[in-house]
Amino acid sequence: MTPTPPITTYATADRLAAYVTAMRGLADRRAPGAPVRVYLCAQPHMTATPGWEKLVRRISRALPRGVRAHPYGRVFGDDGRDYDTEWDTYAANLDGLVVAHPLMRDSSGGRIRMYPRARAELRSVVGRGRPVLVWHPNLGLVPLVDCAATVQPTASTPLRLRIPAGYAPGSPTRRAALAALTPKGAA
Repeated sequence: MTPTPPITTYATADRLAAYVTAMRGLADRRAPGAPVRVYLCAQPHMTATPGWEKLVRRISRALPRGVRAHPYGRVFGDDGRDYDTEWDTYAANLDGLVVAHPLMRDSSGGRIRMYPRARAELRSVVGRGRPVLVWHPNLGLVPLVDCAATVQPTASTPLRLRIPAGYAPGSPTRRAALAALTPKGAA
């Protein structure tokens, strides 16, 4: 019996095609010289660990040259005093979001649990049609569209994301998302 190959995406072919088209549209509409801003969505305890800055550098290197990666503390201060009043305005000017939450390993590519604030951040960026990528330590940036989301019954329960075990880093969705985040005029 031939083993079943691992899942490469949880999205339908139509959804993948629509995503690639939408990302190409973002790339085509980007103004030359316009800054590209990506928010790093992470659990608060992660940003206080000694490895946080190293992780920020790894994610930044995985993004196109010229993209400005903004972690929470650099945007809202470590105490978050302005977050509740400024998130909506800040999010309206974002070009994308990277989810950098701890990975729970399982037989698939891994699972991530997103708590209410992170879940709301993700929804606000997705709702604006911007690329959202999930950081995986071995696979790099995985587009949210390729992941499976288990929606919980209330906004106060975690959103669970499952990363496909057979995800291919050279996928058309990742190429399209990174193209959408590439500053015009960048090499």
